[in-house]
Amino acid sequence: MNAAQWVTTNQEFSITDSKSGVNSFSNVREQEVLFYTAFPKRDYSVVVSLPERKTIFVQDLGDARLALRELAISIEQWPNSVTAYSYDTGEFAFADDELTAIDELKALIVDLYFLLKEEQNNLGPLPLKYWNFLKSVIQEK
Repeated sequence: MNAAQWVTTNQEFSITDSKSGVNSFSNVREQEVLFYTAFPKRDYSVVVSLPERKTIFVQDLGDARLALRELAISIEQWPNSVTAYSYDTGEFAFADDELTAIDELKALIVDLYFLLKEEQNNLGPLPLKYWNFLKSVIQEK
């Protein structure tokens, strides 16, 4: 079984220790003696719950001060939570449901916009990249 096949088995993660060994016979002083050599063996299995992914586009950040052109948000459905991620801004949020994760992400993006705007003359390369992107998709009303 290769790694890709193993990942698709959806087994739960567990580690179990077991012993395997070799029986061998030997003559010691004309008596047969049974030797058992034990080798510890660790068996691994894992549950791989790959997230369900989709991309949505939002056109409103939920802030009356800002107009948004369009922003791609990646949604990942995990077994116990949902993650909303904006690759263009490096921001993410997670919550119990999709709508809450999206709303939290939108609030983070609004905060990021105003923070970067305030510090735009002091930004390093990555924050400057995010600021340039946000300026291109957000317009103040």
